Amino acid sequence: MDIDQKEAYREVLVILDNMEDEYKNKVPQELINFFKRNEAKEYVFKLDNSIPLTEQRIKEKTLSLLAILNLNYWCSTDEIKELIKKYSDNERKFREEVDIKYHVDELLRKYDIKHKDIEEKATIDNKVAVKYKESLLQKLINKIKKIFTKNK
Repeated sequence: MDIDQKEAYREVLVILDNMEDEYKNKVPQELINFFKRNEAKEYVFKLDNSIPLTEQRIKEKTLSLLAILNLNYWCSTDEIKELIKKYSDNERKFREEVDIKYHVDELLRKYDIKHKDIEEKATIDNKVAVKYKESLLQKLINKIKKIFTKNK
């Protein structure tokens, strides 16, 4: 088990200790004992009760564990249905964003490779050198620039 996971268990235990008994008692004792056996005992986590939990510096794994505890032990049946729907909507949106962000056409458009005319590729020391063909318009612009710079 990695150190982040153990520290997350420690954070969950500290948060549970600061919760009302109504919520603490709903979490099975065997799960709490599991957290205690596997926590990073040397990790110091201080919870500031004057600041909302969402604004505290809590590990992402801790938030995931709290979400699971919320779903399994603290929510009513109706709330569980709403949360599952919300979680699946968030997952769907995340996957769509990833698909768009990492789609091949988008990557090519991002680097403007699709619209360049590649003349040749040569491998030099395991690096690829790419030479681009100069377009007719670019050649014309460069010649005009040369004419004006020579006259100065």
